[in-house]
Amino acid sequence: MFTNKMLKRTFLVLSLTCGYLIQLSYSKTRCPHHFCKCTHRRVSCAKHGDRLWYIPSLPANTEVLEFTGNSLPSVTRDTFRNITNLRLKELVLGGNQIKNISSDAFGVFSHLTFLDLSGNQISVSILKESFQGLRHSKLKKLYLIQMNLPDLPDDMFYYLQNVSTLEGISLNQNKLTKFYGRVFSTLPGLRNIGLNNNHINKTDFEGAHHLQVIRMRYNKLQTVPTFCNYSTSLVPNLRVIDLGQTRISEINRNKFRGLCLPRLRNLTLDSNPLSVIPNNTFSDLPSLVRLSLKYLLSNNIVFETTCFNSSSLRLLYIANHMDMFPDIKAPIQPMSDYKNIFRYCRELQVLDMTKIRLTTYDGVMLYELLHHLTNLTKLILQSTSALTLPGNLFSRMPFLNSLNLQKCLLSKWESWVFQNVTSVKTLYLEGNEIAIINKTSFPQEFLKNIERLSLGKNPYLCTCDLVWFREWIRNNTKILYLWPYAYQCKSPQKWAGKTLSEFKLSYSDCHPLNPYVIAAAGVSAALVLIVLVGSVVYHYRWHIKYYIYLMRARKRGYEPLQGEDDFMYDVFVAYHTNDRVWVISELIPCLEKKENLRLCLHDRDFDVGKLIIDNITENIHGSRKVVLLLTNNFVRSHWCKFEMTLAQALDVEGGRSSLVVVMLENIEIQNMCNSLHVLLKTTTFLEWPTDKSVRELFWRRLVASVKS
Repeated sequence: MFTNKMLKRTFLVLSLTCGYLIQLSYSKTRCPHHFCKCTHRRVSCAKHGDRLWYIPSLPANTEVLEFTGNSLPSVTRDTFRNITNLRLKELVLGGNQIKNISSDAFGVFSHLTFLDLSGNQISVSILKESFQGLRHSKLKKLYLIQMNLPDLPDDMFYYLQNVSTLEGISLNQNKLTKFYGRVFSTLPGLRNIGLNNNHINKTDFEGAHHLQVIRMRYNKLQTVPTFCNYSTSLVPNLRVIDLGQTRISEINRNKFRGLCLPRLRNLTLDSNPLSVIPNNTFSDLPSLVRLSLKYLLSNNIVFETTCFNSSSLRLLYIANHMDMFPDIKAPIQPMSDYKNIFRYCRELQVLDMTKIRLTTYDGVMLYELLHHLTNLTKLILQSTSALTLPGNLFSRMPFLNSLNLQKCLLSKWESWVFQNVTSVKTLYLEGNEIAIINKTSFPQEFLKNIERLSLGKNPYLCTCDLVWFREWIRNNTKILYLWPYAYQCKSPQKWAGKTLSEFKLSYSDCHPLNPYVIAAAGVSAALVLIVLVGSVVYHYRWHIKYYIYLMRARKRGYEPLQGEDDFMYDVFVAYHTNDRVWVISELIPCLEKKENLRLCLHDRDFDVGKLIIDNITENIHGSRKVVLLLTNNFVRSHWCKFEMTLAQALDVEGGRSSLVVVMLENIEIQNMCNSLHVLLKTTTFLEWPTDKSVRELFWRRLVASVKS
């Protein structure tokens, strides 16, 4: 049974609940839905133009009002008559065509902490007087963005000098040409100031000793500001400064003295026309933790040996369009000391080298570049064209948590690359040239610790070699980033365009019955025949393959292509796999991207699953020209010599001049065969010049040859 005490408590709870519901209902019914959206304690009345020229009554619990894109040409105390009863904390009046504000207009908001007047064209004198109403407020942030404000008078914030709570002012996107610290010296609590997107070309930090954060991105400084008055720091409390895209063309250690910037932790110099980062530029800054030098406006940036010398530096961002490693064939030019630039900042924890070209054939130079950084927790090598990953590099980084290798043109790596790498939780390999992931790609211990793995947007070869990966995915879909839509088969044709979630092969597809018995029987039956004809086939192997192909083609009714438009490709490029870097970096940009010629490359354009001989013969016959890239690797390769023989035969039998020979390096005597000797004696060939100054002539002659 309920006692009187229990009944009283129940009645009290019901009364309070009903009261709250009535108050909530009352609050919702007062929202002017035809003009505004009310959510919890926030009201937004936006983009009504001249149709909304007053501030309507709002729910009693409103603390944030966003009144933007309307029409309030003149703001007075009477403008807020419908909301004077609110305990308003944030007021946004951006883009309301405000021209005039009375001096007492904001006096009705004693609890205001944030005021935004951005996008209104108010004169400096009127704006200054409008701050009178904020003298007794608790204002913390003031936004005056995109108001076409000119240089401010020294007493601009005179009426806010007693507002000790004011911490931040944003003056972004105005017309300031000068920054004088004394303008803000009357604001003792000011810590953060935004001056981005102005026209500032002159600075004087006198009076700015209390500032901690200054953002001056997109201005016209041209030189690093002066932070000292003789031996006295003008900004002893400055912790963050952004000088990105301010046209600074030169820096040195005298510009960043520790005496002048004793507490600076975060320095940004992005997108400036810097070509050299000199030795010990930042070594005198005792508190520097984060340094950003991204996307500098030069493609030949030189990082001198001790340019990053700093015992305090932890985060370094140097994403740039540049070559890190020297080109042996190129003439001598200033280059970064890649073996030592990170030797003197061993405490780095985050390194971003996005878009810096790190092309390496065997991974040795990449190892030499990064092996000093044993304290890294995050390494970003996105879009670096690394091609090859060095072994034992990542195992030297016991704290490495995140590794980004997106868009690096990686197709495979050795099994020991990720051996003893157990700290990595996030690995990005998205957008590479990976066709197969198998059991040896990642050690089991590595996969056990991984929490996010990105392997999407790779050209997967959906054959039996990929079955292990598909089975592994079944139990690990939660850690795969962008699964399943970013994981698609590129070949063979049966699975092309389908996601790996649709790819299925049965056990019998990949494990035929009694394969050893069948193989043994076949070998036994063919043994005698192989002994009899083996020597003949070996001696005439390329001729036989070629004539077999011709017979097969005639049987199918093959006829030679006629006319320019009947060819599938403009140029068939015959080259050794070890020379593909030259093809990717030199040949493709000139012939494909610049001259719009269609190239046939065996790494890219051969049909997967088709016999190599069929791929070679069909694509040579389907190409208007054949370019032979002669190297010692080329003439040692059986398949390359077959391509050369087939191209010579086609040139003779077809009655058309289709063969272009390019000598990438001198052929050693022991590699010279009779057919190659005849070819070089009877065909005019082009030599790849080591001198860059004559390479333009080489390309003109090559283009003329393949277009003739």
